[in-house]
Amino acid sequence: MPNATDRRRARLYRSGLSLRRVAELERCAPSTVLLSLRAAGVPSRPAHTRRDPRPVPYLAEARRLLAAGMSYAEIGRRVGRSGEAVRLALKRDPLDS
Repeated sequence: MPNATDRRRARLYRSGLSLRRVAELERCAPSTVLLSLRAAGVPSRPAHTRRDPRPVPYLAEARRLLAAGMSYAEIGRRVGRSGEAVRLALKRDPLDS
């Protein structure tokens, strides 16, 4: 049976806060919050997922430039991003699978 603390933590988590943020607000470990959520019967959300993945507007151009032999850094300068941002965007691209 959940106590008042478990219910408060469950309410914060259900409001959309992350498990880590609830732990920060409650000044406890994330594992403690997880125990409270389980006691309150709240299912946990999958970690590190985006609800609405944002499109990367420069992805097609980055693919084309990479195929032309440019480095990530060169592509980044061309599209106004860092080379690492370009690399990660291309890595996450579902068309690249």
